[in-house]
Amino acid sequence: MKKILIVLLSFICAGVLGAQTFSWDLGIESSSKGFLNSTRAMRLSGSEKFFIKVKPERNCYCYIVQREEDGRISILYEGPLTAGAERSVAPGLSSRSATFYVIVDSVRQENLDRLIAAFRQDPAAVKGNAVYSEVLKVQREVHALGEPAVQFTSVSGATSRNAEDRAPAGYSRQSGKSRYVKTFIVRR
Repeated sequence: MKKILIVLLSFICAGVLGAQTFSWDLGIESSSKGFLNSTRAMRLSGSEKFFIKVKPERNCYCYIVQREEDGRISILYEGPLTAGAERSVAPGLSSRSATFYVIVDSVRQENLDRLIAAFRQDPAAVKGNAVYSEVLKVQREVHALGEPAVQFTSVSGATSRNAEDRAPAGYSRQSGKSRYVKTFIVRR
């Protein structure tokens, strides 16, 4: 009886822990080059526009924060995302380079929400720095857990995984965690 109870309990715990993790897809699309591999740094031409696209497999919260090389902060998106729905943002670059932070979490980041609300009311540099510090804090917490599994699917759709497990063409799939921070730099 004890063995049955232990086996049953382990299946229940595995199900609960497994349910806390989810996957999401990140696409970075250039107006002239199509989808780009979302590596740590990308180079675009001076006038080229690009789009950051996020598509989660389940309901979650997302924050997309841009930090220009001069330290200015822009909040490109913050709020809930619906499972299977794609959110696309078109950031503007006013300097030669910017760092982008895409935070996807199964729960709302209440402290980050509070700081963003204060920044939106008064976009002073001090409040922007507070948002940036909170983003870095979340990033440290998430990366202390280890990097998530990432799989990039080329535009042709070539990948070694089963079709149902792979990201749409041109996207990279992040999976295996309940919190993610994807960071990349765009240079002109």
